Order: sequence, then C-alpha cells, then structure tokens
Amino acid sequence: MVDLVEEGYDLALRLTSSDALSPSLIARPVRPISYLLAASTDYIKRNGVPKSPDDLARHDFVAVGM
Repeated sequence: MVDLVEEGYDLALRLTSSDALSPSLIARPVRPISYLLAASTDYIKRNGVPKSPDDLARHDFVAVGM
C-alpha cells in the first residue's frame, strides 16, 4: 500500500476500513462492499467447516481483490 500523501496523489480509490485511514486523508464512501467466502464440497470434506473467523487461520485460501 502506498502513502497517498507522500507519493503526491490527488485522488485514489481504496478498499479499506475507515479506521485504517491516515488522519491526513479525507475519505468518502463510494459504495458498500460485500465479501463472499466459498469452498468446494471436497475441500470441506477434507478440512471441515470453519465455525468462527479464527478457524480460517488453519485453512488454505486464495484471496481475490476487486
């Protein structure tokens, strides 16, 4: 992640939580973002169903940004 102020950007679109923003930035939400977590039935049979977000630490995954 680049420092928008340090690098001299005037405008940027960034997917982040509002509490992760630098106080030197002015941010406006563009639209809400939905996340989807999916797994194949074979993967679930081999590894089990996560019961909480903490369980995800022991699972393999591929993250795709939009």
